Amino acid sequence: MPKPSPTPDEPARVHYDCGKCPAFCCAVYERVKVTKRDLNRLARHFNLSSVAAERRFTKLRDGERVLRRTPDEVLGEACQFLDRETRRCTIYEARPAVCRVYPARSRCAYFDLLQFERRQQGDETVVPRVQIVFHEWRPPSPAAAGANGTARPRRTGKNGAPRRREPVIVTPPILAPVGELGLGPPAAEEAGNPGTAE
Repeated sequence: MPKPSPTPDEPARVHYDCGKCPAFCCAVYERVKVTKRDLNRLARHFNLSSVAAERRFTKLRDGERVLRRTPDEVLGEACQFLDRETRRCTIYEARPAVCRVYPARSRCAYFDLLQFERRQQGDETVVPRVQIVFHEWRPPSPAAAGANGTARPRRTGKNGAPRRREPVIVTPPILAPVGELGLGPPAAEEAGNPGTAE
């Protein structure tokens, strides 16, 4: 029997804890879109004009206004507003709309991956490096099917591997304990930066 959905005064259960995560969402996504409303929120937060906030904190990427990124020792590159010591957002109250709704569901795939890898490695300090690579993908045309309706063999790329054009999550085989990167274990959840998607 399915469980009844939560009532408006009973929030949905969340199956992730941002306080135990190295901030994958601040690093994996290279394009954090910034709207005019987001710019105004940033401007108020820093007591700047929206024009000054736009110049200082964003850049154009392929015609889209996005937050700037900076190098990150743990995940390669991350949002400029990620505190590299605490692994928490420094503008939590002024963060962009896309960050406010993330992950928009009761589970976070990156937190699930983190928990899985830590269990597999038997080490609570392991942090898998995650990179999303997007490729163009087109479903095969009917002409790609053979005369008897079976699919023709796929073309292959380098090393005989099939050519893939769908999003791929890549994790290197070597996992680095956080301590080896000069960081301690993830900090406990801070007040004002809860692990909920509000």
